[in-house]
Amino acid sequence: MPGLRLEDKGLAVAVHWRGAPDEDLAAAETAALVAEVGEATGLAREPGKLVEELRPPIDWDKGATVRSLAAERRLAEVCYVGDDRGDLAAFAAVRELGGVAVAVDHGRETPPGLLAQADVVVTGAEGVGGWLTAMRDQLGRRPPGAAPPAGR
Repeated sequence: MPGLRLEDKGLAVAVHWRGAPDEDLAAAETAALVAEVGEATGLAREPGKLVEELRPPIDWDKGATVRSLAAERRLAEVCYVGDDRGDLAAFAAVRELGGVAVAVDHGRETPPGLLAQADVVVTGAEGVGGWLTAMRDQLGRRPPGAAPPAGR
């Protein structure tokens, strides 16, 4: 179908339709095909923002990754920036750890419910850059000679 792009992600495969001549038709046909392939192969379907993925059927998501990295690195503070359905598990993990979940609003492409699950909402990639710059500036205001907290 015109406008579809297949992405090999190593352990997963994704079909993107951003820019397809008829995005609604591409979404419906891609969802049906991915569901059929998932059923035939046992792979897990993961719908996203203008994308459908097929992944191994294992109990692991971005939230598990956040928890694992936070424990492994003994992080005192955790933040996660996300813009798709798959990021909701990471948002939940960040909250469990007392951190901050940042959602990137891309307008009509933003999945329903994502913004409501965030502690902070920024607009687009520019908003992420502005938020990171503000955080850098705040962290740069430590008293002279003060070291950053351990685990950061």
